[in-house]
Amino acid sequence: MIRILFKQALDEKSFRDGRRIILNDVSEKKGLSGPTLAKISNLPGYNTSTDTISALCDYFEIEPFTITNGSCNTYTGTCCSS
Repeated sequence: MIRILFKQALDEKSFRDGRRIILNDVSEKKGLSGPTLAKISNLPGYNTSTDTISALCDYFEIEPFTITNGSCNTYTGTCCSS
């Protein structure tokens, strides 16, 4: 299972931009549905597509390994012990 660190990325971008960012902002900018973002944000272990992860990384201006945390990283194909 890959854990999506969505809330942390949202908080970090809000801090960098000096403004409050809401789910609707992300939804409108990246064309992601509000319900999908709400599930990613609120449901631990929510299973989403790599396209969604890619869109979130683009929005937050981060690399995929920064927003994911799990035993295996699907972008690099590597597994780690942490």
